[in-house]
Amino acid sequence: MPSTEQLDQKAPARKLARERIPNLDLGPLFGAVEDARAGLVEDIRKACHDPGFFYIHNTCVDDDLIADTLDAMSMFFGLPDDDPIKQAVHNR
Repeated sequence: MPSTEQLDQKAPARKLARERIPNLDLGPLFGAVEDARAGLVEDIRKACHDPGFFYIHNTCVDDDLIADTLDAMSMFFGLPDDDPIKQAVHNR
């Protein structure tokens, strides 16, 4: 996967079909079965490369933290593309 610096910033966005986004169960991270954890880690790696997003469930993350994170994401992605904060972020 190319870094954000290598992506064409003027390229049009493409719609990603919801069914292409993996829905990963994080339960194995908290279990004792090493093979299950390793499989989940591999699934996360694959999802990060293609399509680049994934849903997660079965976590111990507090609902308030999730809501705060979604609010912060909305604020960041709502910034204009030429905003200095947005320009400072690079995927290296």
